[in-house]
Amino acid sequence: MCSFHKQLDNMELFLAEDLTYEILLYLPIASLTRFKSVCKSWLSLIESSKFITQHHQQQFEENLFVLTSSFIESPEFSIGISLLSGIKFHVSHNFDLPQPFTMTDQYVNLIASCNGIICLEHCCNLEPTKQDFFLLNPATKQFKLLPTSPLPKSTEELRVNVICAGFGFDSKTNAYKVVRVAATSIRSFDTRVDIYSSSTNSWRTIDVVVPEGFTYNYKYLKIPFRKEIYCWLGQEVLSGEDDTLTLLNTIITFDFSKEVFETMALPNVYSVVDDDGGGQFGLELALLRGNIACIGRTKFQTLEDKLEWSIWMLNEYGVKDSWTKLYTVSLDYNVYPISIFKNEEIICRRRPYNFKAELELLLFYPVTQDGKSLRFFLSKLFNMNSRLLFTRRA
Repeated sequence: MCSFHKQLDNMELFLAEDLTYEILLYLPIASLTRFKSVCKSWLSLIESSKFITQHHQQQFEENLFVLTSSFIESPEFSIGISLLSGIKFHVSHNFDLPQPFTMTDQYVNLIASCNGIICLEHCCNLEPTKQDFFLLNPATKQFKLLPTSPLPKSTEELRVNVICAGFGFDSKTNAYKVVRVAATSIRSFDTRVDIYSSSTNSWRTIDVVVPEGFTYNYKYLKIPFRKEIYCWLGQEVLSGEDDTLTLLNTIITFDFSKEVFETMALPNVYSVVDDDGGGQFGLELALLRGNIACIGRTKFQTLEDKLEWSIWMLNEYGVKDSWTKLYTVSLDYNVYPISIFKNEEIICRRRPYNFKAELELLLFYPVTQDGKSLRFFLSKLFNMNSRLLFTRRA
């Protein structure tokens, strides 16, 4: 009888723990942060990789992360960061980040959001090879400055220039990674690729083939594709049989698990860059229905005071023929699409007639062909969703 009651007590305890787990999965991150101090078992559960992953999948809510000031010319460095949430995109959080930087003539780039963790890059125009990367978890307000990975300084014989950086997750090692590509030559295309891993909290240089002629044109997807593959919008130089050179717009990808680069074709209408350069298309990459999407206009295609933009989606990853044009929208000539939100609204920036003024954030609805101002001014932004933790101990 005693044995029976003991088994019953154990079963009740097991069910209670199982029920507790399910309840915690539905709680917001702010509550979970407080509940970590209830007992050691709850702390261990909430910080476990399994719980973090399941909670992230359960609590999917897409937000806009906005950097409101990226260029600061002041001895004291500061950046304005806001999180826009809900149907009306209200400001749910303003972040007062620790300021570890005190250099002048500097700026900040938003690299990407992965699992709700944001990677930012701090650069200085006076020292182009000096960079600082830091991670931010808006849900818990955790902030982590990554170790430095110095590059050699430029000389007359050696010109060092950082081309691009990316951020993503490696499921094989259960680690977040930052990749940085730098050009290290004047007369030829020599590159150096460095990788940071959160599992070791350190950088290492890797031996990897970078697409020949790859140039980064300051356009990049703000969210890693399926977490482990990061995409840049770049240009690739191809040599013909008669020594002619063709410049192609292309997608450059990096797989964080395999640590390899690949290229992927854009829709034919946007591929070849003519003598005027590639800017006529105004290309942007985005995510749509879980797939890579491309936003672009056709050169000189105008309708009175408007420009026509087309939204394409890659239905099958890596298959060029699977690009499909979904719809075309007409926007004022000073309005530029920059991303796509969860309900397929197009996020746009509007440049005022006074070019010194800030850019305004707009939301455009393709079905009704109308839009609205969010009454928010920005420098840079990307879509993100919340996640519990990015490190067990920051």
